[in-house]
Amino acid sequence: MAQLSSKELAIISEHPLKDGLLDFCTAFTSKHEKGKGVDTPEIVDKLTSRWPNKDTKNAILDLCEALLSQPAVRSLRSRISDGLLSRDVMLLPHLSSSEAGTKLVRPLLKAVLTGQSDVNIWAAVFDLTTSIRNATPPTAVEKWVLDTPCRSSSLRRSLEQKRSEINQQITEELRNCTYNDVKGFFDRYFQGKAWTDAANEKYERSKEWCEKDRWMEFPVSATKSKLLDWLQTFQDKFLAGLDRSYFTSNWHGLLGSERNQKLDHFLAPSDAVMSSGKRDWSCVLVIGVVKSNPDDDGQQDTLLQLAGYAREVFGAQPSRRFTHGYTLCGSRMRLYLFDRSGTYSSPNFDIHGYPKHFVRVLAGYALMSDEELGLNTFIKRDNIGSHIMSHRSKIYLEDTPIASKNGIVCRGTTCYRGKGERAIEWEYVVKFSWPSAKRRREGELLRLAKDRGVKGIARWVDHQDIVTGECHDTIANLRSGLSFQRPRQNSRESAWLNGPVGERSPSQTGEKGSLRGKLKKSASLPRGLEFSLISVATNSSRKRKRDVVQRESSSTKRRRLSDETPKPEPLEPETILYSNAQDSHPDSLMSDEDEPYEDRAYCCLIVSPAGRPFGEFHSIKEFLQVLRDAILAHKSLLIDGKILHRDISMNNIVIARGETPTGILIDLDLAKERGSSCRGAGSQTGTLQFMAIEVLEGLSHTFRHDLESFFYVFLWICVRHKGTVEDVEDSSSLESASRVPSEYVHWRMPKNFLRSWYSGTYDNIASMKRAHMEKGYFRKLVAEFSTSFKKLKPLAERLRSILFPITSDGSIFWGTPPASDTVKMYDRIIDAFDGAIRDL
Repeated sequence: MAQLSSKELAIISEHPLKDGLLDFCTAFTSKHEKGKGVDTPEIVDKLTSRWPNKDTKNAILDLCEALLSQPAVRSLRSRISDGLLSRDVMLLPHLSSSEAGTKLVRPLLKAVLTGQSDVNIWAAVFDLTTSIRNATPPTAVEKWVLDTPCRSSSLRRSLEQKRSEINQQITEELRNCTYNDVKGFFDRYFQGKAWTDAANEKYERSKEWCEKDRWMEFPVSATKSKLLDWLQTFQDKFLAGLDRSYFTSNWHGLLGSERNQKLDHFLAPSDAVMSSGKRDWSCVLVIGVVKSNPDDDGQQDTLLQLAGYAREVFGAQPSRRFTHGYTLCGSRMRLYLFDRSGTYSSPNFDIHGYPKHFVRVLAGYALMSDEELGLNTFIKRDNIGSHIMSHRSKIYLEDTPIASKNGIVCRGTTCYRGKGERAIEWEYVVKFSWPSAKRRREGELLRLAKDRGVKGIARWVDHQDIVTGECHDTIANLRSGLSFQRPRQNSRESAWLNGPVGERSPSQTGEKGSLRGKLKKSASLPRGLEFSLISVATNSSRKRKRDVVQRESSSTKRRRLSDETPKPEPLEPETILYSNAQDSHPDSLMSDEDEPYEDRAYCCLIVSPAGRPFGEFHSIKEFLQVLRDAILAHKSLLIDGKILHRDISMNNIVIARGETPTGILIDLDLAKERGSSCRGAGSQTGTLQFMAIEVLEGLSHTFRHDLESFFYVFLWICVRHKGTVEDVEDSSSLESASRVPSEYVHWRMPKNFLRSWYSGTYDNIASMKRAHMEKGYFRKLVAEFSTSFKKLKPLAERLRSILFPITSDGSIFWGTPPASDTVKMYDRIIDAFDGAIRDL
């Protein structure tokens, strides 16, 4: 049994289980011992000796949810990753997929059911999570070689995060897109510039302070504070009088940080306004990490610290194009650049051996133009405010974006409200983003949809690829002249990201065969990671057919959770007989093996109207109307526009002011024209918590998967939203919205089962969603609806029965109906919403 540390014992003592597992034990006892009680572990051995077994699977799922409800699990640290134990516990349902897995859970089940001490139970949890480490990675790897928002560390809400969780996400985010010792780095960014001569003059002045190949007064036994003091002295002597200066916030955090982040050393305007003696992340131009130990150069912890700074810069300056950075470890210096496709660094150099490099770097950063520093110069400013040019007219932007992302490797989507020079009301949404350079631009798809008469989506006004200087703003142009080799490999701490040696993907082992086979062989890897490791081309025109009525059909078995899964019993059963259902299959993935990084293009899109975010609906009726209208828009986009959206989420629905329809569908960044190839985006696209089950499993995206995503949006809001002033009798807390951030006023923290929709491996998330859609768990989910939304329980059951109907053999149909039934499925869902609206 695992030995617990004093800190772990203190946490367990502070958060006792008490009766926290009583419901699980009572339900288990009642089911398997008919109320007589379980006082010996034999029943557990008997239960787990049979596989596959529906009772075992349900017991593991129940135990997982019971453990996740305990406060201690959110305080205890993981022993297999840099995170919390709760993230490891979310892996437990994966054990039910194998006979070996069910046997591993025996000790924990026995400890819980026989009433052992809290210490023994948590020790058993640690034993279990450690024993499955080699079979299942400890967290969802939001890793996409192709463009999808799931990759970004901005996926999880910052209010629910701790520093270690963010650090883990950054590690995952930068995996396979971090390059060290890039040749040509110094020449590309510090040679032949308009300011090169001025930087050389600074070096000539400083030479008097460099004797016998060593800078004077440089601390021999350097500590961090001594190094920072020396850098300040150097600046005072040789870099004074510039418009930009170096500062440190080593002793207090900068303003505007999501986690009170301190910054070792940074460049900012010399006259930057300070508030309460602190500077703000919005004025940071270059970031630096200072460490006393030369051996810290190039280490993962050092990179992670610098990457955390870069994340803060992108968060506080959402239109930032890229960010320069550097590390100084003892006398070893290394230069970095962070852009939307990753990070890369120069070879390190010793500042004593290469004093000219050192001075030209510090002076160069301070002398660079705004364009060279990565600022957005496409946005101009006059005496009225910030604006961009569109059709030779000015579009003024609101000071604060209405939406932005804090991630590094992502599309960096940032949206502002905009209006014309003479307009009073905000009339446009101006969107900046970095989509894959290979993908068709969102503006082109919106204009195509407009020409084809699509209704209910954002109206195209203008779009353009941004040009900075004389070049299009692309990652390829930014990195031109550089030589990239192999990306940085993970350290031992994150080696699990590659999976066990014996279970690597086919591309690593040289195996051949179908994509389905490859996915099975790499089942230990998170869904999506396989796609980053293999390159497959399948004939998308070959559509396989299957007869779902034949019980022994292998396709039918593939659609079921397992042969022993309890048959669902919806309140309004939907029996279907699909003889030619559309069989989702893995998408064709374009090989980008010859390209060391993903090329992205910086784009600006202008659309109208400028509506309210979906989460700011004023009543339950408006909530339903907006969601119904968005589904109608999706139908029009598919039927009239021949375009599949593929990224349905709460953020991609807006409420139009004074218009019909009320709900508007936005964001076609990941949309695909039917019949077209889709370079630059894989089949697994979407926002993780709203992704359809089959998409999580790696199958190609169909219209029904988007409808399933609409359903998850509906459930997410019903559980998490507190309600509106109109719908809550005691609305005093909601009426304080003008004084308290809406994040706290309108939303509840997600329940544990909702957290399982975006935590864990992709297979695990899909399994949890399958379980939640079955009758027993779905009723638990619906029981968690907020007070204002409890009246929508019948609608939830109705939508579930439409999306997850019962086949003629009594099992749930998880797939997509035949093309002839496409309109029918839309109409039935829309009719369900119309009925619910009438009943309010």
